[in-house]
Amino acid sequence: MFSAYQGVVKESTRFKQQIKAMLSEHCVRLSKGSRLSHPTALARLGQMRKWSAVQAILLEQLHSGLVAARVRRQKLRHYMHGPWGMGQMMFSKYIVVVDEDCDVHNTSEVLFRLCANTDPQRDSPIIKNPSDSLDHAPTTQNVGSHMGFDATRKLRGEGYPREWPELLKMTDEARALVDELKKKTG
Repeated sequence: MFSAYQGVVKESTRFKQQIKAMLSEHCVRLSKGSRLSHPTALARLGQMRKWSAVQAILLEQLHSGLVAARVRRQKLRHYMHGPWGMGQMMFSKYIVVVDEDCDVHNTSEVLFRLCANTDPQRDSPIIKNPSDSLDHAPTTQNVGSHMGFDATRKLRGEGYPREWPELLKMTDEARALVDELKKKTG
């Protein structure tokens, strides 16, 4: 499920980049707040410039691909609790879903994404599911609640109205400077 989710994210990003490249090539600027995945976006693009028949077909194909990828991504997010139905995974009380560029073996990085990319109300579904009979926490034996955290980047088509910020990373020079200062200060 997670690899399918990551594939859909890559696919929608690729379609979006291709549309933007085509618009840039033909000097078409989108108004601020325009969403390429919106159902009316294709009609608006058609009014902004006279496109040749081939360009119009390409634009239509790219737009429909983007919309389809966004819809698939939304559906996959709603099924994030799927792993709880996979054998021993049903005993996991918490599952955190992150983007593929996050190292899941690095606890600090996962916790950073969890804290930085989630809104508790929007991104934390809670379900009832079978639980471990040795778990003393549930009110009813063998039936407990499970919580998922969607710590992935959010898209406008998913109800997130703003552009998602890029992840800031230190340059090699900045990292070397910090390491040098650490050595000096002990």
